[in-house]
Amino acid sequence: MKRNYISFGIIILLIAVTLIAFREPDAEAVELNNLENENENLLTEISHLEESIEASDNKVEELKSEKQQLTEVLSQLEGEVEALKESKHYDFTKAIETVESYKQAETFEEASESILHPVQVIRKNAEDCPCAFVFGPQKFDWIPDLVLDLKEYTIKKDSLLLSYNASEKVNEVYEFVMVKEDEWKIKEINIH
Repeated sequence: MKRNYISFGIIILLIAVTLIAFREPDAEAVELNNLENENENLLTEISHLEESIEASDNKVEELKSEKQQLTEVLSQLEGEVEALKESKHYDFTKAIETVESYKQAETFEEASESILHPVQVIRKNAEDCPCAFVFGPQKFDWIPDLVLDLKEYTIKKDSLLLSYNASEKVNEVYEFVMVKEDEWKIKEINIH
């Protein structure tokens, strides 16, 4: 009987070995191949993600550097704008002072000091006025106390236009075209 058990055990062992040997190895190989392919795909994707992260990091550094440069340029430009504002305000004030000198002039000679020379001057005689300035084809008679208050101004590229109300005698607007050489002077006067 012992022999029967041993024989029976050997037969079962042979059957088990045969089943193991003849079972489908393709299923495990396919599964292993799929896992290897999936692993390779994941490694490729990780590599692409790492490259993308590195490119993003480089772009972030580039943008930080560009932001720093733009901040410096902006700061410099703000300083220049502030200086220009102060300069423009100073120039504007000086141009108005020139017209004020012209307005307050009691003699034709004092008024002509505010005019940009050379300009043609018309005088009847040395002591008598009305006297006039000739700006191109336009003649402008100088009359004391005719110009009143600043009405408006316009900034042009190389000049400043200051418009003043005139006294009720003429009821017009006088436009002073101001230019700056060494100092602000009246280049011409237009009547509107």
